[in-house]
Amino acid sequence: MNPPEDDWQSCPQGPPQPPPEIYEVLRTEEDEAPRMDVELMALVMDRWVGRRGDGGALQGDAEASYDTVLGYSYRGGFEASLAHGQGAYSWADGVQFAGDVNRNALSGAGSYTFANGDTYVGDVLDGLRHGTGTYTRKATGEVYTGDWAYGEKTGQGKMTYAAARDGKKKPKQVSHYEGEWRGGERHGQGTMLYKSGSEYTG
Repeated sequence: MNPPEDDWQSCPQGPPQPPPEIYEVLRTEEDEAPRMDVELMALVMDRWVGRRGDGGALQGDAEASYDTVLGYSYRGGFEASLAHGQGAYSWADGVQFAGDVNRNALSGAGSYTFANGDTYVGDVLDGLRHGTGTYTRKATGEVYTGDWAYGEKTGQGKMTYAAARDGKKKPKQVSHYEGEWRGGERHGQGTMLYKSGSEYTG
């Protein structure tokens, strides 16, 4: 019996990133002063609501829209006009993120909701799934929980497969695989458990 095919190559990898020349300006390095120039803030933000601190920079909880230049809006913590702390992003293509933000970088713990209804809850690094987390595909009910590296399933993880088999299209468990992954594919040692109860390890 062949295991169900993985069809995860098209799953969303994370939010679209700003153009490199803008992203490098917004995401300051650790050894640089953590602030955004007020003139740059006025250039990239369409509108904002919040408290202005020293030099006119946004500080504390605020809302900002970057629709024209970057295509998203943000609500949450700011530090020297950089998104920092807890926050929520919303992109024009329907992607939403809520969680940790480190000086404009989506890094830490967070959750994504994608336009197709898929969800991810877990660790994030620079906007990518990285660490441990759970991805759920709404269309099929398939769930992967385990290790991620730069947006791909890599390390130890468990995939629970499901398939619509009746007229009401209710998902029924088919099988699951638990073991090693590399680059988004099953790779190495693992165990496949079938709905029939049979098991294969190899």
